[in-house]
Amino acid sequence: MLSERLRSLEAEGLVLRAVVPETPVRVEYELTRKGRELQDALREIGSWAERWIPLDNDAGTAEPASPRRDRKIKHA
Repeated sequence: MLSERLRSLEAEGLVLRAVVPETPVRVEYELTRKGRELQDALREIGSWAERWIPLDNDAGTAEPASPRRDRKIKHA
């Protein structure tokens, strides 16, 4: 499964694959410029997930983990 994911990331130009001719053979992956440009977006998604996706011990929590509360919208 991991190999498939890495190959698809390589096909999309997000990672470079390098085979190191040692015994045993070693395969290394490195982010391309295109892949590195995703870092900020993925960091933001990770922050969102930490606030909103409950851990096993937080199951059932409907509020974000941080003390911040969303503003309530007042209806006229």
